[in-house]
Amino acid sequence: MSVQTKPFITPEEYLERERAAEFKSEYYNGEVFAMSGGSRNHVKFEFYRSIASLREYVLVAQDRRSVEGFRKNEEGHWVLYEADTEQGTIEMALIGCTLKLDDLYANVTFDAASTT
Repeated sequence: MSVQTKPFITPEEYLERERAAEFKSEYYNGEVFAMSGGSRNHVKFEFYRSIASLREYVLVAQDRRSVEGFRKNEEGHWVLYEADTEQGTIEMALIGCTLKLDDLYANVTFDAASTT
């Protein structure tokens, strides 16, 4: 019985494919995974939580102006934090970075139906 292995995709190959793709995907360790919404996000976050060295996880919405972050606290619990809409920033404290939503969404035009 032969074992079929998945081909290793380089980051460059992934980016080239991603630019032309109608539907977006995610790259991890040489493999490409389809990105899908809804309940699959829970499964994806569950996978990321299993990475021992991961301490912070940020989700940037592509259909509306919204950024959510999750940070692992000292007890090992994941805590949700959201972009401060008043100031329009989200702080990634573990790497000492503050992201401005105006910068993240500078070249993005949203469909009117998706922002209501």
